[in-house]
Amino acid sequence: MCASCEKAAISEDESNDNEQPQKGEITVVFGTNDIDNAFANEQYDSQQSRTTTPIKDLCTRINLAIYVSDDATKIKKIKSINQDKSDASFGQIKTSLAKGSYTIVVVAHNGEGNATMTSPSEISFKDNKVTDTFYYYGNIEVDDNTKFDLTLKRAVAMVRLVVKDNTPTNIHNMKFYYTGGSSTFDATTGYGCVNSRQTEIRTVPNSAYTSESTYDIYTFPHVDNKKLKIEVSALEKASSSKATYGRTIDDVSIRRNYITRYSGYFYGEDPSTGRGFNMTTDDEWQYDDYEY
Repeated sequence: MCASCEKAAISEDESNDNEQPQKGEITVVFGTNDIDNAFANEQYDSQQSRTTTPIKDLCTRINLAIYVSDDATKIKKIKSINQDKSDASFGQIKTSLAKGSYTIVVVAHNGEGNATMTSPSEISFKDNKVTDTFYYYGNIEVDDNTKFDLTLKRAVAMVRLVVKDNTPTNIHNMKFYYTGGSSTFDATTGYGCVNSRQTEIRTVPNSAYTSESTYDIYTFPHVDNKKLKIEVSALEKASSSKATYGRTIDDVSIRRNYITRYSGYFYGEDPSTGRGFNMTTDDEWQYDDYEY
C-alpha cells in the first residue's frame, strides 16, 4: 500500500507539511492506500472474489486520529491528521511519535468536512451526513521507524431505491427521511451508536424523465440489527414541505456492507393505496433485492 501524505498533524486539529520528529520521537508512516471494497460491483456477482480497491477511487477524505490511554478507563486523542483527495500523496500518512502504545482510528469517506473524532467510540460527520465510509481501528506499538499498512473496511449499509417509471417533469428532488440507523459511528464495535433521524435530498437526474432512476442513501447499522423506516417524498423544490408523491417503506432490513435495494413503480398509482416494495442485499457490495 504505497501512498504518501504531506500533511502530518502537530496538534489535534492542525496539519503541517514539514513536521520533523522531536527529541525522543520516531517517524511513523500509515499506508492506507487500499480498502476492502466488497460491494462496489454494480452487477451483484455473488461469485466474484473479494478485492481491494485504491482508496482514491472511492473516497475523497481520510481522517486519522491517534489516542493514548490515560488510565485503564480513559482514552485521550493526541493527534489528528486530515487529508483530502487534492493532496499529492493521498493515502500515506506520515507523522512522528514517541516510543509506546497507541490506539489509531482511520475513517475514509466522501463528506463535505473532516470527521469529528474526539473519541474512537463516537465519530460524527459534518451536518450528520453519512456517505460511503470505510474505517480501521487497532492498537500499535511504536519502537522504531516503521510503516503500518492498513486495509480499511466498509462501515455503512446502503439502501437503494430504483424508480422504474418515468419521473413527472414537475418533480426535481427526492427527499428521504429515515429512522432506525445511526449518523454517528463507534469504531471500537464497527456499528452505529446513536438513534438518528436522517434526512437526505437527492436531485432528480435529467435521465429520470425518460427512463428509470436510482437513489442511494447510507447509514451506520446498529449492532442489534434495528430496521429502518423510510419516508420517500417527491418534491417540486428541495425546500418544499409538501410532497407531490410519497411512499413509506417499513421494516427495511440493513446490514453493514450490504445494499438493500427496493425497485418498482413509484408514480404509477396513488401513494395512498400503499403498494408494497420488493427488496434484496449483496456483499460486493452484497445486496438484498425487493420490489414495490
